[in-house]
Amino acid sequence: MGKLTAALGIVPVLLVAAYFCLLAVNVLTLFRPTLSIPFIHEVRGATDASGRPLQPGHGPYWPADQRCRLALRLSEHEEPARPEDSERVWQSAPFLLEDTAATAAFPIEAELSVPLPVQHRQLTSDLYAHIYLYPVGESDEAAEEAEEEAEVADAHPELDAPWMVRQTVPLIRYQPLVVKEDRLLMSREAPDAAVPAKKPPSTPIAHWVPQIEMHLLTDRTEYPRNAVPADIHAHMLWLKRNGTFAYLPVIAPNPLLLGPDDLVPLVDVDGALTTATAIEALQLRVVLTSLGWFRISRLLWTTLQSFGDATNPSAGFRLSSSEIDQFRQMIVRTDPWLLLATIVASVLHLLFEWLAFKEDVAHWSKLKNTAGVSKMAVLLEMISRC
Repeated sequence: MGKLTAALGIVPVLLVAAYFCLLAVNVLTLFRPTLSIPFIHEVRGATDASGRPLQPGHGPYWPADQRCRLALRLSEHEEPARPEDSERVWQSAPFLLEDTAATAAFPIEAELSVPLPVQHRQLTSDLYAHIYLYPVGESDEAAEEAEEEAEVADAHPELDAPWMVRQTVPLIRYQPLVVKEDRLLMSREAPDAAVPAKKPPSTPIAHWVPQIEMHLLTDRTEYPRNAVPADIHAHMLWLKRNGTFAYLPVIAPNPLLLGPDDLVPLVDVDGALTTATAIEALQLRVVLTSLGWFRISRLLWTTLQSFGDATNPSAGFRLSSSEIDQFRQMIVRTDPWLLLATIVASVLHLLFEWLAFKEDVAHWSKLKNTAGVSKMAVLLEMISRC
């Protein structure tokens, strides 16, 4: 009995220690994907016949002192073929992405007003926001004046240049009208007034995306040849340089920002248009993010989507759209360090509960008379702790 008691105390401690070690390794490799840990996370690039690594690897295409700019253009086309197919509505001041002083300029925020005619608020037309990240020339006065003149004329002939980084965000989404039936406890509103009298239509209607948050990745990692992680590779654009491929800066929308309840319906409950032309507000926010948090946010979003996908056989259980949105709001509105502290506290709580159960077993083993102690209850308690 003494050996069993000792095992009950040592095994959970070892399991918790192994769990935290594995968690630390996973988080560390998310922030530093080129870190090689023997037998756990080995990073090996492509090698030749003799086993030597092929050089060079994959690095950033832009130099560290490259000045760049952000611009937002609106278009009805998801892939605008010509500069005339889109209209520039905003651009940022030039900045150095890799400069340590550039963090003072971030986050970049802009409040825009977008007119929406009738065709954009019916099922007849789409509207897309194209966010461009592109390099600018030297900071001499002549180049700046020429650049400003080109911007005023809205003539940007190199929108399809290979070194232009572009991300497309649909500003109009189609979904059934979501009616919020929740009522605050302290609300003076009558219960019947909180719920609309008419049931909202189940057919998809146009909804406006009021916010765009772009994650601008600050990363200059040198990856071994053909050893870029798949989740990062999916967001990269590549250009050939010096016999290998170099990657452009990564900018992507935050997938966790908005849920179905955050979208603004462009029609009323009856499905009728409110006015012929509406002016909708659009908030644009560009934030710098680290490689680790960039990967974590995408991993969380993919995991939440898999739980709600009924065709995914690997998901052990299903979540409704409202439950997924609640998890998303918890992740977005809670400080990451607080979430981490909650996870650590939960694991430690389980460990302490198990150790308390181990002490109970040790106490029972020392009793000469076990009258009144149910062996079945002890066994069930042990199973529940596991």
